[in-house]
Amino acid sequence: VVDEYRCTGCGTCERTCPMGIMHLTSVSDRIMDEITVEDCSAPCQRRCPAGIDIPQQIKHTAMGDYAGALSVIKERNPLPLICGRICPHPCEVECRRNLADEAVAINPLKRFVADHERESGQRVMPYKAPSTGKKVAVIGGGVEGLSPAYCLARLGHSPVIYEAREA
Repeated sequence: VVDEYRCTGCGTCERTCPMGIMHLTSVSDRIMDEITVEDCSAPCQRRCPAGIDIPQQIKHTAMGDYAGALSVIKERNPLPLICGRICPHPCEVECRRNLADEAVAINPLKRFVADHERESGQRVMPYKAPSTGKKVAVIGGGVEGLSPAYCLARLGHSPVIYEAREA
């Protein structure tokens, strides 16, 4: 078992593991989790602009684990409440259920769990790396500024958003 807060990323565990099962990745890799050709993912996930693991989101929602569903969404999407209302849901075009009858209503499910979080008052916080002590200036409080600020905060940095207009 690796204590992620004490890990320095030196790679000794990976080199000395007798079973060869240790694999060192960076926090950036874990958070960004880029989709590669080798990864097996559903067509809806590949079509999602945010790359959300939609089958996992649906599974958690169906089980009544709304916090789990939102956690899956927030791994890749910093603004699920807004996106649940404005997303053009290209994932539904690629949904395999279309082969049988009609697509799963993926976007309304996202909206439902985001609304549930807001109404319950219990916030779901995604994984966040330990603090790096570094501050980063982000210019603009729109989506283009909020998204990188969110990713930077998850990487352990302290983003400060500067907006020209007053709130």
